[in-house]
Amino acid sequence: MGLSCLSEKELEFVCEFCGKDIEDGLRFYNSNVVKILPNEVVKRLEVVKKFDFEIDDTHKEVTDDIIHSLDRLDEEKIVRVHQKVFRLNHLLTPSSKAVLTALPM
Repeated sequence: MGLSCLSEKELEFVCEFCGKDIEDGLRFYNSNVVKILPNEVVKRLEVVKKFDFEIDDTHKEVTDDIIHSLDRLDEEKIVRVHQKVFRLNHLLTPSSKAVLTALPM
């Protein structure tokens, strides 16, 4: 989201006008992602602690599968679970479906 690049004052300003939108987006955040990200990126995620948000449990369950598969590099499962996430979020367009189904399993 780029929030880690903002100064404290800038972050306060953004939160005043967009805080609810940011919290709504953060419901899809999965803190377990730190297992597979470089430390430099993990440090930037500290900013999410400034927000009061609830995790979407269905999305977390699916993304936990993705994170676990990436951690183990289970490519077949990664593709399957990504398809599930796309469907869950209504993002599976005909073109993205074609790309995902063309990937080797």
